[in-house]
Amino acid sequence: MKSNKFFKIIIIILTLAILPSTLGFVPEKGVEKNETVYVILNYDGSIEDERVVNWVHGTSKEDYWTDYGDYLTISNMLSEEIPKIEGDKVIWSMSSLQKGDLYYQGTTDKKLSVDISITYLLDGKEINGEELVGKSGILKIVFRIENKLIENKPIKYIDYEGNPEEYYEEYYTPILVQISLKANLNIFSDIVAEDGTKVVIGEEMNISFGSYPYPEDEFIVEMKGENIELDPINITIIPKEIPFPDLGDSEEGLIEMIDGLNEMENGVSEIIEGLDEMIREADSFENGSMDLVGAISEINHGAYSLKNNSSEIDKGFSGLLSGIKELQKESVDLVSGLVEIDQGLAGILTYHTDLVAIAQGLVSSDPSNPTYQQLLAIAQGEQVALTSISAGLNQLTEGISFLPDGINQLYDGQKKLSDGWNDYSNGLSELYDGTQQLYDETKDFPNDIDKLVDGAIEIRDGTSKLTDDGIVKIKNGIIESINDLRKAKALENKTNNLAKNYNSFMDNELNKNSSVQFILQTHEIKIEEIELENIEVNTSNELDFWQKIVSFFKR
Repeated sequence: MKSNKFFKIIIIILTLAILPSTLGFVPEKGVEKNETVYVILNYDGSIEDERVVNWVHGTSKEDYWTDYGDYLTISNMLSEEIPKIEGDKVIWSMSSLQKGDLYYQGTTDKKLSVDISITYLLDGKEINGEELVGKSGILKIVFRIENKLIENKPIKYIDYEGNPEEYYEEYYTPILVQISLKANLNIFSDIVAEDGTKVVIGEEMNISFGSYPYPEDEFIVEMKGENIELDPINITIIPKEIPFPDLGDSEEGLIEMIDGLNEMENGVSEIIEGLDEMIREADSFENGSMDLVGAISEINHGAYSLKNNSSEIDKGFSGLLSGIKELQKESVDLVSGLVEIDQGLAGILTYHTDLVAIAQGLVSSDPSNPTYQQLLAIAQGEQVALTSISAGLNQLTEGISFLPDGINQLYDGQKKLSDGWNDYSNGLSELYDGTQQLYDETKDFPNDIDKLVDGAIEIRDGTSKLTDDGIVKIKNGIIESINDLRKAKALENKTNNLAKNYNSFMDNELNKNSSVQFILQTHEIKIEEIELENIEVNTSNELDFWQKIVSFFKR
């Protein structure tokens, strides 16, 4: 059993020996170093023993090569040659490398880059790891890993407006932690390992976890055990970049959204400008509508007056027709009456001339208005009728001397005059009705315009609010998201650069041409067995390189 364990450890060590190439360690010209930090852990994850194995290789024109680190002890693992120690400088002669690669080991008590805590619970009660051996029950193992490589330097980025910005936030050097343990399926069953990977090989289940603790993470294994035994738990830690998702497409999509919102904002601005122009012009429009309503009211009032006065003229015509028979006897009275009629008609004709001028003004202001056209036609027709009446009266007056002879002609003319007046009177009624209807239809124009203006103002204010509370806020939110993406990208670059530049556990500032990894292992939990084996005795007191590594883990 111990022999199998020995060879398994040898395989692990050989794997670690070629680990630098798997970690992306590309040799460059000059002397290069690879650090492997080996740590024996107590059952609870605290450190029992810690040492660093340095593999140094390459060439240099210098006489000496200097490593940096505060070691408690240093030993050459391949020869008797020793370095010169000056404080935290470990100075090796280049002759050591000319003979081949240099392997040397140093012990240290430097605090690790992570804090590791391992807690064991048996049937829900915490128990020390060394007390688990041979017991039975539901075993729960809780691993807690905390990254201690904290940074708090400014993170700089360029915002959406092109301005340089910076902010402060705690961030950590990314480290990949891998935990591996084996469960003998003859001992354990009902194994639960959330977020873990389980692989069965023969009678064993390999359980592994992987994580970038940022800054901490927790893993739990729970299983039912009979006569519990556990192999050592292995933990590997390497600085490694976090594979963040590519956010470039997201930012491009957000920028396209902002371009679209800018076009919307420009369109809304044009709408607001149009509404403002409409509101400004509404005052003059309202004043014009008030003038129009006033003019229509005056025409309607004039038509009303004409209509009322026409009834008196109707009576005059009736009396005239009835008195024609006595015209010869009362010629003096008839002449006097004709003069009065002629004077009255002259006044009406003068007033009607003003009415025609008003109608023509309305037609000029709105040539396409059929009501105005009809009003002008009626007024002009009435003008012609009044002119005819006036001419008839003039002839009547001139022929008064011939009254006895022209009585029949006078009666016929008077009859025509009466009929014409009746047409004129009917026209006045139509004019009054038309102007009254027009007035009723236009009298609310000013109030309607006020309502239109109020509606335009309400639309403008609502549109402005849409811009301020809608488009602008959405755009500002998208810009904030873009800045958040750029901040995240800056943080991504910052942290991954830390992983790239984490070259050395012993002195990361000075050991530049270097790489580092950590190998940690707990003690096994085993029932003691007495075995009789044929052991080949090494009569030499010297240990080779691999024996020294193996002896470290077998202690």
